[in-house]
Amino acid sequence: MKLLLLIMEYLGTIAFAISGASLAIRKGMDYLGVVALGIITATGGGLIRDIILNRFPAAVFVNKAFAFLAFITSTILFIFLYFNKHILTSKRFYKFELLVNIFDSIGLGIFTVVGAMVAYHLTPRVGIVLTLFAGVITGVGGGIIRDVCSLSMPYVFTKHIYASASLFGAIILLFCIPLIGETASTFVSILFIFIIRLLASKYRWNLPKVIMPEHIMASKYNDKIK
Repeated sequence: MKLLLLIMEYLGTIAFAISGASLAIRKGMDYLGVVALGIITATGGGLIRDIILNRFPAAVFVNKAFAFLAFITSTILFIFLYFNKHILTSKRFYKFELLVNIFDSIGLGIFTVVGAMVAYHLTPRVGIVLTLFAGVITGVGGGIIRDVCSLSMPYVFTKHIYASASLFGAIILLFCIPLIGETASTFVSILFIFIIRLLASKYRWNLPKVIMPEHIMASKYNDKIK
C-alpha cells in the first residue's frame, strides 16, 4: 500500500505542477514564476497537511523527488509553450484548457486520497474529522496558495464543485475501506472525485452564493482605492 501511495503521489505531483505552471503562464509570469507556482501547487497541500499532523520534517523535504518532479514538469511545459505560442492564441487553447482541467481533477483526487490515507494510518491518534480534513487540505491547499500568489480569488471558494468533491471523496474512502479494502477504496475515491470535478466543470455546477449587484461591488472597490 505504501508503494501505491508513493506512485499516486508522484502522479499527483505531475498533475498539479501542470495546473500551477499553466496558471502562471496565463498570468504572464516569467520562467521563475512558472516554476515557483508549479512547485507550490504540487507540494503546498502536502506541506500544510504534515504541519497539521505534526509530521516533521515534512514529506516534501524528506523526499526531494516531489519538488524536483514538479520543477521538471513545470520547465517542460514552459519550454513547450514558449516555442508553441500559437496554442495559446488559437482554437487549440480550448483543448489546452480542457487538458489542464483534467490534470487538475486527477491531482485533486490523488492528493485527497493520499492525504486522507496518511492521516488514517496515524489512527487511533487521529480521529475521523482530522482524517477528512487532512484529505481535503492536501487536495486543495496547494491550489489556494497558488491562487493567492497569482493575485487570484482562490478557485476553491468561487467556482464549481471543488472542495466539496474532495470532502465527499474522502468520506467515500473511509466508508469503503472496511468493505473492500484500502487499495480498491483509493481507486473508487479518486474516480469519484475525478468524475464529479469534470461534470461540475462541464455543466457549471456551483454551490449557492449571494450575488452582489455590480454597482455595489464597484462602489466597494472604489472606496478601497481612495
